[in-house]
Amino acid sequence: MIQPAETTAREPVYLSLIPFFLEAAGGNRADARAAAEAAIAGLNPATMDEFFLAAQIVVYNLASFDSLRWSKEAPDLAPSAALRLRGNANAMHRAAMQCRKALDQRRKAAAAPANPPATHVPPPSAERTYTEADVREAVRCAAAVLSEARAAAQSQPPMNRAARRAAKIQAQRAQRAAAHAAAA
Repeated sequence: MIQPAETTAREPVYLSLIPFFLEAAGGNRADARAAAEAAIAGLNPATMDEFFLAAQIVVYNLASFDSLRWSKEAPDLAPSAALRLRGNANAMHRAAMQCRKALDQRRKAAAAPANPPATHVPPPSAERTYTEADVREAVRCAAAVLSEARAAAQSQPPMNRAARRAAKIQAQRAQRAAAHAAAA
């Protein structure tokens, strides 16, 4: 059952979607709203988070179709504008797919059991017995690796696509230089 707060939260989404359906509904706002509700309901959102993702999927898909329509309908449209509209349609389609993937991931996470079944761990081999000191040393090494990884992650800001590509190219050059130096 939808709570009053959820109804209030959903209202702006439906109002934002009405213009996308208004032309097809012949200008009838009630029919356009019903179409918006049906489009979102078709994605079966169970939570508010899923509802907003479903709304984004609908909006991105409709925007993609609208951009494609405009790129074909306008006879006096400059080729560069038509290409921009098609690029926009592609970007909107990609955004819809990303939202769909996020929605699927949330659903899988919600469907996963809270306590996964314990996996069978084979008994330790009889060849080696571990002492408490061995276990402490393993825990100390693991903690050191974790703290080093955390420090490395915190010291570097997140990289955008261009920075990742530049770092990859730089690493490839360094590998080639090292291989060339080793061969010489």
